[in-house]
Amino acid sequence: MSRLAVPLLVALLMSAGSARAAGNPRPGTGVAVPGEWSGIWTSVDSVYDCTTQALIKVVPRTDTLCAGENVPSDPNAPPYNWTTCSGSADATHIQEHCTADGGLCGEACFVNDMLDLDATRIGDAAFWSWTTKTVSSCHFSFCDTCVLTRSHATRVAPGPCGPVPTAPVTWGNLKVLYR
Repeated sequence: MSRLAVPLLVALLMSAGSARAAGNPRPGTGVAVPGEWSGIWTSVDSVYDCTTQALIKVVPRTDTLCAGENVPSDPNAPPYNWTTCSGSADATHIQEHCTADGGLCGEACFVNDMLDLDATRIGDAAFWSWTTKTVSSCHFSFCDTCVLTRSHATRVAPGPCGPVPTAPVTWGNLKVLYR
């Protein structure tokens, strides 16, 4: 019996994670990146376990932000299928709260995912703080997670972003407008 229990538990945990990771990581609506934040940013991310406050890892990375695109999710947290995001953004501050119905963890344990972002920019320097949580209805320790990422970023170049598109237009339709 114990030979069968371990593979079943592993399969159960793997299927819960893969079902939650599928889909679009960000909804079509959410908080848009303000123009003042556009550019290529390098950062050093410090990733912590929210529960124990233990440092998990330090990650250097580079990211490109473009005006009008969705504010990025925590790059160090597992991928989630965010269904609702709300918040505000201006030249110096971004605040966002996202939620998702995460699905099942186990056979009858439902999970909900939450993301909170608070970011501040002064010139070419920014500080980002993401808290990403998964809370289960069963309160199983392997289902409940919390990751805190603190990112110190510096804009190193303007972004290669083009104008924010308003509607898809073919080249032929565009030429007709100027004849």
